[in-house]
Amino acid sequence: MQLGVGANAGSWAANARPMQISPSRFENATVVDLAGGASHSLVLTTKEGQGARVWAFGSNANGQLGVSEQFGVWGGAVSLPR
Repeated sequence: MQLGVGANAGSWAANARPMQISPSRFENATVVDLAGGASHSLVLTTKEGQGARVWAFGSNANGQLGVSEQFGVWGGAVSLPR
């Protein structure tokens, strides 16, 4: 699972050990659900007054993050839609 912490931004290197992800990565929202693909992850959050948001991070080699202007490796969390 991709972590979205930016530690390996621009690289295909995997995170070799578990890491705690700071709530600030998701604007201190409550994580409701998450899903992991082969090389990308999605996180569903909710925050009072903002509603639900989806965050995507990891590989964008096939456009799976919804970031059309950059294909390839994407390091940090991206709020969708952008």
